[in-house]
Amino acid sequence: MACRDDGFHAARRRLRELLDKYGLAGTDFVNQLHRELYSADFLSEESKLDLTEWMAEVDYRLVEGGGEQIQLDALTARLVTHLKQ
Repeated sequence: MACRDDGFHAARRRLRELLDKYGLAGTDFVNQLHRELYSADFLSEESKLDLTEWMAEVDYRLVEGGGEQIQLDALTARLVTHLKQ
């Protein structure tokens, strides 16, 4: 919900805080986000499908050696854009 209300920069800052606080790798965060996605009552089934595709793409790129920060920023940007619609 913070993505929708506060925008990209706030969401990005909160993501960095979570990763630092809990010592998570990017793939760990994406996997946890995926587990929590289906309990999000405020999202339609179509939105959940779109988000799952985006998370799979980001996870693949992270595993293949893509830069963690840029991949997570791209996912955050997509989330913010999608939720603001």
